[in-house]
Amino acid sequence: MKIDQELCERAGGEWLDNRCLGALCETCGSAGDWRKLSRSHVIPKSRGGKDTLENILIECFPCHERYEKHPERRPKWQRNKTKHVRPVVRK
Repeated sequence: MKIDQELCERAGGEWLDNRCLGALCETCGSAGDWRKLSRSHVIPKSRGGKDTLENILIECFPCHERYEKHPERRPKWQRNKTKHVRPVVRK
């Protein structure tokens, strides 16, 4: 639960009543589509990734589908950094 709160705040959201409100996708910056935002591992757990702040991003469904099983397709700024923090730009 604590990691979800920290992820929410890192993605520009606010943690209220055990829910994340107002967070944006950390990959493309969108607010998500009708399928909402989800947790995505930079290095998938099936390939040895861990449940740590450095390895988890909040992403919209299209980004999650595009990169979750194919980490080699991720943008270089996500693959090469220890901390995957991208400035959030509100639209």
